[in-house]
Amino acid sequence: MNAKKIRPKRALEIQKLVPLLLVLGLLLITNVNAETLLNSEEILLEANIAYANEFEMIGGTSVVVTPGVLKTVQYNLVGNSMVNMTITSNNGESTNMRLKHISKAHYLPYTMYFDYKTELGGENLVVVENGVSKPINGFSGGQYNLNGSFTILISDSASVPSGVYEDIITFTLTAN
Repeated sequence: MNAKKIRPKRALEIQKLVPLLLVLGLLLITNVNAETLLNSEEILLEANIAYANEFEMIGGTSVVVTPGVLKTVQYNLVGNSMVNMTITSNNGESTNMRLKHISKAHYLPYTMYFDYKTELGGENLVVVENGVSKPINGFSGGQYNLNGSFTILISDSASVPSGVYEDIITFTLTAN
């Protein structure tokens, strides 16, 4: 027989290494298959988009109206927030709009129709009630980009004193 003989001292050294090799092998296998747990953190992410709506009358802010003649004024509204519009006559009484004679205590009522728009942005002329807030429709895709109009009609009345009559109309937008 030609078998190799292992020396007893060498066999003893190998036997001492076997447990160490097994432990190292298990550690390698465990690290390859195991997931390492990490600490996790959460954050609250916020974005504050500023309210930005702009109402502009096209053609200026001074309008001359002739009694009995319908006067139309164009407006543009752009913005990123749904709004209500409150229209107020400085000389109004209750829900009525009025002009005041510049030097006498005489008033001339008028009717104003404002285009509050339909849901799809179409024309929707509605009689304005002094100081009453109403929503403006046509907000689409997170924004307004509307061109509309309002009209003013002063009755053709001969029963009021001659002279100049004035009113200041305030347009107030509030977030809806």
